[in-house]
Amino acid sequence: DRGGNGPDRLEKVLDLERAAQAAPPVIPVFFAVYGGLIVATLLGGLWAAARLHGPDRRRERTLRALRWWTTSLAAVPVSLFLIGLAPWWRAGTPGLVLAAGVAGLAVTVTALAALGPWRAAPFGPLGAVGAVTMLVLAADVLTGARLELLGLMGQHPLIGGRFYGFGNQGFAVFATGALLAALAGADALRRRGRIRWAVGLVAAVGTAAAVLDGTPGWGSDFGGPVALIIGFTVFGFRVAGARITRWRAVATGAVAVAALVGLSLFDWSRPARNRTHLGRFVQSLIDGGAGPILGRKLGTNLDMLLGPLGLLAAAAAVVVVAALAAPARFRLGSVAEAYRRFPLLRPGLAAAGLIALIGFLGNDSGVGIPVAVSMLVLPLTLVAALRAQELADADRAAAAVRAARRAAKPRTR
Repeated sequence: DRGGNGPDRLEKVLDLERAAQAAPPVIPVFFAVYGGLIVATLLGGLWAAARLHGPDRRRERTLRALRWWTTSLAAVPVSLFLIGLAPWWRAGTPGLVLAAGVAGLAVTVTALAALGPWRAAPFGPLGAVGAVTMLVLAADVLTGARLELLGLMGQHPLIGGRFYGFGNQGFAVFATGALLAALAGADALRRRGRIRWAVGLVAAVGTAAAVLDGTPGWGSDFGGPVALIIGFTVFGFRVAGARITRWRAVATGAVAVAALVGLSLFDWSRPARNRTHLGRFVQSLIDGGAGPILGRKLGTNLDMLLGPLGLLAAAAAVVVVAALAAPARFRLGSVAEAYRRFPLLRPGLAAAGLIALIGFLGNDSGVGIPVAVSMLVLPLTLVAALRAQELADADRAAAAVRAARRAAKPRTR
């Protein structure tokens, strides 16, 4: 803020420095624990869906509890931004206060997902989490991106990569949240036979997300709009039941590139002091200096990708993509059942994969984008698999009751 006297402004800057100093020691520990919880929940949930036996009531309670626990894990990313509203870094034990605050916020968001009228829909609770995620991050970039600057998945002022708009992880969480909301809404509309409304909803959410993400002064993101337009358009075609032909793919790519060029030219047309990096990149093209910028982006991604953590993340991504593409081959019967019962799940995962891949390729330090996308996509997959297994159990129980009734009927000669 430019208001206030000198001491007040100095205190704000010093407080921001305290937050920036408190975050680095906490981040590795927090994400190691959180990542471990996601992996353990994913493996435990798939095992429970496939091999857990016992009384039907106990199995039902276990699957439902796992489903809500997984939903709460999907609420953690938005909670990592919301926690910036509370000065956790001023506490004597900032790590503990941060963990408690994030857990409380995640429970609150999950409760909202559980209490609304959407709770009975297959993707309703996760769609509500996605909608909250999208709206919170949208409100943040529209009001100065304060949560981006203070969030554990945001932009850290000591690094100085940017001080406004969406960073890579912020974009990934925002885009995936928007996709979850669109998936839940489109699925509910399709089940009522309102396919055109479902396609319109996907188009509206995708357009709003792309505009907010790419507009200079708001999201100010370079590679994000292309990823959003392509991902949401491909998903919209699948919602409509249309095939992705060669010409449709080319047209989608052309629209995405045209949108990026339009946003960049709009930013470049403003006075130089008001331009973001979109407009400055256009000026670098004019001046002949775009090559070093593109080389830096490529070099940064390669350095991160070829490091130990990058290689591990790449290997994990290959395994996850292969398993989701052919669940039967990996003996993931509950995932295959979810594909059968929820036809939009597979195209939704494909759209998320496209957003992650294009976002990775279009941004420097883009390796973090697929990781952030997976924080919402993996819970989505597991929740759908658990719900599909619950429905399959209910179908088997109903079939057993019908068979018993038929057997109990007296036979007439």
